[in-house]
Formats: sequence, structure tokens, C-alpha cells
Amino acid sequence: MHGPSAQSPRHLRGIRIAFFAVIGLVLAELLVRLVTLVAFYVPLMRHPELLERFQRNGQLPLDAESARAILVPEHFPWMSVQGTGPSMVVTWKTFGDIGPADFKGYPADPDARSALVRIAFVGGSTTLEGYPEEAGRLFDQALGPGRVQIVNLGQNGSMSLTDEYLMGKFLPALKPDLTVFYEGFNDLEAYGIRSMLVANEAARRAAGTTSDAGTTDDPTGFCRIQRSTGLLDLLRKAVGLPSPGLPSCRERFTAGLDPFACDGSDLCQSLDPFAAYRRMIGLARSVGSIPVLSTFAAPDYGNLGSGDLEYFDDEILYLWPFLGNVSTYSAMLGRNNRVIRELAAETGTPLVDVGQELVGGREVFKDNCHRTTEGVRRHGRIVFDALLPMVRSLLDGPAAAR
Repeated sequence: MHGPSAQSPRHLRGIRIAFFAVIGLVLAELLVRLVTLVAFYVPLMRHPELLERFQRNGQLPLDAESARAILVPEHFPWMSVQGTGPSMVVTWKTFGDIGPADFKGYPADPDARSALVRIAFVGGSTTLEGYPEEAGRLFDQALGPGRVQIVNLGQNGSMSLTDEYLMGKFLPALKPDLTVFYEGFNDLEAYGIRSMLVANEAARRAAGTTSDAGTTDDPTGFCRIQRSTGLLDLLRKAVGLPSPGLPSCRERFTAGLDPFACDGSDLCQSLDPFAAYRRMIGLARSVGSIPVLSTFAAPDYGNLGSGDLEYFDDEILYLWPFLGNVSTYSAMLGRNNRVIRELAAETGTPLVDVGQELVGGREVFKDNCHRTTEGVRRHGRIVFDALLPMVRSLLDGPAAAR
């Protein structure tokens, strides 16, 4: 009597082989995806602080609909943070919800001058984190307490377009003698979002569609920070075939996508930070304030050790993929700062060249834009040194007449 395998018909053996082949392919696919996922998280395991930020960052991947909120500054989301560590409470609002109580140092009665010179500082979280107050401390030391009043209008996530909105809302009441702008990182991210929106609209026009559907296999319809890599994707790369869908943000920017390029469309022009800068300069002057531009500071990437450079690059990869990597970000920021210097010269606006003067690595920068306590101290000193002649002139002139 023969065993079962000897009596099995040939077609049953074929079915078994096909069955086990399918199971093998499924297991191989799952293994490849697991390895991809583990490889994606390995750098985060090396940097617990980045992992914590990545896990609580609810804005990525970003879809096209939420990206368009930038076009309406008062509807743009704003993150109010109270406390630190485990006791930190995050409340999401919009810039239209911001009131005087949301600023540091906003006077209860703007018309009642508590100091001879009032300085307003405009910007994002890098302004909110305290360099204006450090400059104010130095003014108190140099000129005596109560002669210079600091109003910090910095807000988390703000950029030039939302800065302009906040200035229009609060500057006429404040009437500061000086208005200092410090913006850069968030503007560059807005450039990236703008270029993605413009590229996607061009793809839709070429495809004859009116929505993101059909132009990409990306479920967000806009951008992703992690590609889903399986066996077919590996085979595609091995034979050099192009991706059938939208590449990751990093892939697009490191491939040479120019975030400064503008096709002249309304969408492109509405997200022009330098046009906003020109309007802010005019707005400050219209209320009798002297506008002061600043270049933006970043780590000294060319003189960093490999470990620190890896940390800064990983921060961009996981939290700010619209900036590509430290190489593309550094090039973008350099170009951005050159335009700010040119704009200052063209409009006769005083300039604080923070990008040139504030240099260093992780002793100065917590990440690619925020500073350590030492970095904030240095930034405050740079701004104090630059503004002191103007403040002295105001104290001897218009302020003395009050």
C-alpha cells in the first residue's frame, strides 16, 4: 500500500507548490516591509528626543487640503503650549484666535507707556523662546531699568504671512518705536509646501483632473515622509523603473526641486514670504515704527562632527521633510538670507545679521532652528549690540520729548 504522497495526483502537487509559493511571497513581503519599518525607526531610537517629538507631531504626513490653510493666515493652526515635560498641555487654536494674553510682555494698556522706548519682536517659536527678553535684560543693565519695554509677539508656527496678519492686528495699538523681524525656518517650510502644491496642480492640469486623485498613489494625495517599500518596489529600483506615485518630500527636494521657483500663479504668489516682508516693512513704518530685518541662524554644518551632523539631518528627515536634508536646507537658507540682506539694502531697512554672527553646533542649537539657553543668550546679545545705537538715538530724540 502506497503512502498519501505517492498516490497524490500531479495537479494536487502543483496546487501545494503554488500555495506554499504564495505563502512564501507573502512572508517575504511582510519581512521586507518589517525591515523597512525597523530601518525607518532606527535613527529615532538613537535620538529619544526626536522620537518623542515625532510621535506627538500630528501634522505629518500633510495633505493638500490642510496645506492650503496657509493661504488664509487667520485660519492657520497655532499650537499653544503650557508647561513642559509630562505636565505639558497643548491646545490647538488658529491665528485668528490669538489675543493680547497670548503674547509675552503685551501691555495691559498699550497707550500707557511704561518705558521711553518700546520694541516689538515679531517671529515664530524662535522668537517666542526668549531672545527678546535677553536683549531687554541687557538694555536694563546698560541704560537702567524701565527705559526700554520689550513686547514679544512671537508665536509657535508663525511665518512671514502670519506675522503680517498679527502685525496688522496688534501693531497699530502698540505703536512700537522699533519692530524687529526674525523669521526663516518656517518660511522655508512654506516654500516647500508651496512648491508641492504648485507641482501637484501642474500634474492635475497635465492629467486633466480637478483633484489629487489619479495623480499619485500616495494616500495623502500630497506628500509622505516614508515610502512603503515592498518586494515590487525593490525590483522596480533594481531595474531602474520610475516610481508610479509621488516620491517622498526628501526625494523630491534632494532631486533638485526648487522651492523658490514661482510659476506666476495666484497660488504661488500668495505664498511669497518676501512680498510679505515688504508689506510688513510698510506696515511698521505706517505706525511710526522703525522696522529691523534679521537673517536667520542655523548650525554650522560644515564644521560639525559626524554624530551632530547626523542628528540635525535626522531631525529634518522625520519632522521637516519639506526641507530635504541639511545640505538642501543649508543651501535654501543661504539663498534666503542673501535675499533678506538685499531687501534691507534696497528698502533702507536696518539689518541684524544673526545668520552670520550666531554660529556653533549643539552647544548653541537644540535642533536646526531652536537654540539652547546659551544660544538664546548669544542671540539676545547680538540683537542688543545692533539695536543699542538706535535706542540711544531714540532716548535722546523722540522718546525724550514724551
